[in-house]
Amino acid sequence: MPWIILVDVVRVGVRLRYRHRLVGTQIAERMGYDTTGKYFDAPHEESYLAWLLPSYDGVVETRTPHFHHPDMGIPLSEELSQVRYSRLLCPFAADGKSVDMLAANFVFYDEAGEELPPSGV
Repeated sequence: MPWIILVDVVRVGVRLRYRHRLVGTQIAERMGYDTTGKYFDAPHEESYLAWLLPSYDGVVETRTPHFHHPDMGIPLSEELSQVRYSRLLCPFAADGKSVDMLAANFVFYDEAGEELPPSGV
C-alpha cells in the first residue's frame, strides 16, 4: 500500500471532483506532503490540475485503465523539483457501471531513469 493512491470520484451535478481517500506513505514522502482526505483542487496548482484531470476524467468516462509514463518529470508545484514517475490508474464501480473510485499505483524514478526505490511492483 505505500505506493498506492485511492481516489473517490465525487459527482457534483455534471462536474467530477476527486478526493484522495488514501495516499500511500511512500508517495506522501516522495511528494513532501500527504493529501489524504483532500480534494485534488485544494493542494495542487492549476497548471498541474490542467495536465492531470483529463486522464482521470478519461478513466471515469471510458471505464478503462490508463498507464502513464512521461518522458520528462512533471512539476507538481514551484517548491518541488521535477518528479518522474509511472502511474497505472484503474477504475472501480460499486454498482459495476458508474465509476466511483480510482486506484493508482506509482513507480518513481531518479534523473537517470532508475526506479526509486525498487517498489517490488
